Amino acid sequence: MTFRFALTMNELGIKYANMWGAITAAGHLYSAMQHTTPNLPRWHDLDTLLQIHTTPYFFWDDIPPSTPSGFASSYEKASNISKSIADRQDRASSTMVSRTNMISTPGGYLPANKNEFGIGIASKVSALYHERFCFEQPTPVRNLPLVEHILSHTASTEINQTLTGVQKILKDANAFPKTPFTTTPSAREVSTKDLTTQFENHQMLTETQLLSALCTRLQQEAYTLNFDYFTFHIRCMRFLKAVYEEFRVEIIEEDGELIEGRGELNMVVHRIFTWLMDQEKVENVKERLRGVLEMFVEREGRAEIDSLKEYMDGLILAN
Repeated sequence: MTFRFALTMNELGIKYANMWGAITAAGHLYSAMQHTTPNLPRWHDLDTLLQIHTTPYFFWDDIPPSTPSGFASSYEKASNISKSIADRQDRASSTMVSRTNMISTPGGYLPANKNEFGIGIASKVSALYHERFCFEQPTPVRNLPLVEHILSHTASTEINQTLTGVQKILKDANAFPKTPFTTTPSAREVSTKDLTTQFENHQMLTETQLLSALCTRLQQEAYTLNFDYFTFHIRCMRFLKAVYEEFRVEIIEEDGELIEGRGELNMVVHRIFTWLMDQEKVENVKERLRGVLEMFVEREGRAEIDSLKEYMDGLILAN
């Protein structure tokens, strides 16, 4: 039941995070600030999320952006923000233009094919087992072929980079859990690498070896499966609202007042990116953004990793 719950919440969390858009918006703005502002205070929760999903699953590219214009382009790709802006302008002029292949959402409009936008799912276990465990199936679903698929596409380098990155963040935040899967390389991880190599070379493993490899993979993906996207979305909304309040006068002059209940706070990021590309405004904007971030991370910049630590330490005690 715990496994089913984690799978369901992971799938729903990413689905609604992409519909609402605050995590994508905050992630792009924070990452842009890291590239443009030295000695920036660290947002441990968001750093952890970026490590979990990695560059291709968050920025939809193999190489992360490095300039304000690059982040603006990436944010457009990930959020389709220009459509939301166009829709808002339509509402303001009381002329709703029909758009083909579009669906209405609480955050404005998104393409019906949402697989191309938002945060990409990072958990291979969840991607394979969600349908198996969370919905009725007309015919039994065999487990072992799914485990073989995980081993065939295990991307051990990607997983190890994610684990190493998350561990560094937790150590920096002094939130290191007492869990076996946070120590790399452990005997189980080395064993799993050996099993993966054996499977890739010969396509043959015993059932016990396959299931053992799956258990280790679940341990490796524990942070991905148990990250609370719902509460983190609320925190990202608070961050965007704080940015909006800081730049409220300028934004209203440029775009009019943004309405939180319509999901319009995400448009703050679009406006900030245009100012970061303006040589006359960039230094003032950077300094004011730093002040907003400092106050925010001091209050709740590590709430999610503290919650994860408490949850996972509880699992070890329970076992």
